[in-house]
Amino acid sequence: SQSRYNHDFIRKAVGEFSNIDFINWLAQEIKIETYIGSSGKIFPIKGIKPIQVLHNWINYIHYLGGTFHYQHELIDFSENTVKFQVDKKIITYNFDRLIFALGGASWKKTGSTGDWLNLFQSKGITVQPFQSSNAGFELKDWEKFSDLAGMQFKNCEVKLGNYSTFGSFRNIFGYSVGR
Repeated sequence: SQSRYNHDFIRKAVGEFSNIDFINWLAQEIKIETYIGSSGKIFPIKGIKPIQVLHNWINYIHYLGGTFHYQHELIDFSENTVKFQVDKKIITYNFDRLIFALGGASWKKTGSTGDWLNLFQSKGITVQPFQSSNAGFELKDWEKFSDLAGMQFKNCEVKLGNYSTFGSFRNIFGYSVGR
């Protein structure tokens, strides 16, 4: 939905690129065949791993002349320059268009620290706060529901006390993960 985006350029781009366009682009340019799941989301066909999708996409961006800068720590940016720290040196790049793929704050050992959030906020950029997207819960009497083990639950509302959220989850009754 275009209403999810707060910038005219992005709203226009999203409005001009339908789900069918996305499916065709994946098939023709990225060489990934897809199917539409029961939730209406688009998935690669069975047997295609997410890493293959990522590699094909990265290769396509390279083919178009795009550049990726890995192991760079974002320091600052302006309308046409961006500064990174790389091996204790500050490097400045000029750009016409810049896409940030900075990650959240969920896994510091991979560089996903979320430190960029303060920089964006200091520039007056509205950013949604980080929030968990994966969660687990435990039912004391899960045996009652063991026939549902492994099932996918789509487009449902989950409530706990006064809190509720809408989404999908996978039921893994019977599995135990260390506490």
